[in-house]
Amino acid sequence: MSYESGPYRVSRVLLARPDFRTACETRDFRMAFRLMKKYDGASQNRIASPVEGL
Repeated sequence: MSYESGPYRVSRVLLARPDFRTACETRDFRMAFRLMKKYDGASQNRIASPVEGL
């Protein structure tokens, strides 16, 4: 899980998940943000920061 400070970077594990990829492809941001929180431990503030790797 990603608990560091600074811009949020989507983990390789999350990028490889089919559910996350589908959420991105269908622009289901609600699901994408839920998965970021669940699998990367990203807070709302971290998610709202510039996102690298998407």
